[in-house]
Amino acid sequence: MKRIRPVLTVGLMLTAVLAGCHSYRPVETPALGSTVRVHIPVTSALADRNAPPASISIQGQVLSSGDTLVLATTTRREYGAFREITQFDTIRLAPDQRVSVELEEFSKGKSIALGAVLFVGAAGLGIAAFGGGGSSPPDGPPGGGPVSAVVSSSVLSMLWGIIRP
Repeated sequence: MKRIRPVLTVGLMLTAVLAGCHSYRPVETPALGSTVRVHIPVTSALADRNAPPASISIQGQVLSSGDTLVLATTTRREYGAFREITQFDTIRLAPDQRVSVELEEFSKGKSIALGAVLFVGAAGLGIAAFGGGGSSPPDGPPGGGPVSAVVSSSVLSMLWGIIRP
């Protein structure tokens, strides 16, 4: 287990760094049908004038590119435990309404690295769970005395005893 801990720690750190298989590249005019992330400035009367301007990002598929960028977006909202609404919308953005446009691209290197990290982590957990590489515990107490046992009742029987009058 002492050899597995550093591997698991490094694996978790790499997973946090490589969380995703896409990269974003800034573009001026994206191609039709491509997926882009657009940063839109947010203005408020209460905003601090000394702070950099705030922006939100919207991701969608490009329907039209030119003076006005037209995006098809999908928004999912959950109302309660079993009710989810998917809203399809078309957004039109003029050049002065957007800060930047970034093209989403599949990143082969990140995908391979993430897969390798997940494989190493799963293998490490499997080795730790099945006791690989460790020494086995002794068969009994020294001197050959009786082996103690712990008897526990199930959680359901305990709950049934509380509920039953």
